[in-house]
Amino acid sequence: MPEWQGHFGLVADTLVAAQNHRGAGQVERLLRLPLETLIRHGIRYITLLLQANGHLLTEDQVRKAAEKAELKKLVEARWAPVLGGEPFGSKLGKIRARATWRVEELSSLDALRAEGEAMGHCVARYAHRCRSGSSAIFSVRHYRADDDGYADGVSCATVEVQPRSRRVVQIRGARNRPVNNTIMTIIYEWAAANDLVFA
Repeated sequence: MPEWQGHFGLVADTLVAAQNHRGAGQVERLLRLPLETLIRHGIRYITLLLQANGHLLTEDQVRKAAEKAELKKLVEARWAPVLGGEPFGSKLGKIRARATWRVEELSSLDALRAEGEAMGHCVARYAHRCRSGSSAIFSVRHYRADDDGYADGVSCATVEVQPRSRRVVQIRGARNRPVNNTIMTIIYEWAAANDLVFA
C-alpha cells in the first residue's frame, strides 16, 4: 500500500486544526503543498501538538497510529443502502410466515468481505464503488429452519446494481459460476418489485 493511503484522516485533522488556529489562509497554503509534503507536515504538527500537551510520541508512532485509525475506519465503514435496507422476501418459500429466500443489501465493508469469503469471489473489492454510490451489492440468501426456529442465511448468489441507472449488471454464483433457474426466478421477482432492469 502506498504510504499516503493510510493518512487521509491525519491530513483532514491537520487541515481542521490549521483552520481553527491559523485561519483559512493557512489551509490554502497547506493545500498547495505536494501530498507527501502535506502528510509529513501533518505528522510533525500532530507530534508537536501531542508533545506540547505532555504526550511523548515520536513521529513514527504518530504515523503508525494514524494508519491504524484509518484502517479501522475502513473496516467499520458503512454506507446508506440504495433500496432502503429491508431484505426482500421471495414468495417462493416460507417457514412460519417468514420467507426462506431473501435478497439482502450489503452496506458495509465487513458484509462484503463475509460475502466474498462465503462465495469465493472478490466482491470485497467493490467497497469503494459502494461508498461512492456507483454500485450496490446484494446477496441472495436461503434460510432454513432449525431447532431454535430460524438459522442464518446461506449465500447463494451475489448481485451488482448500478444505482443511477437501476440496472442489474452482474449476477454471480459461488466462485463466479452462473446461478440456477430457482435463483434467477428470485432475482427477477426482486428486480420487478424494486423497478430494476437488466443490462
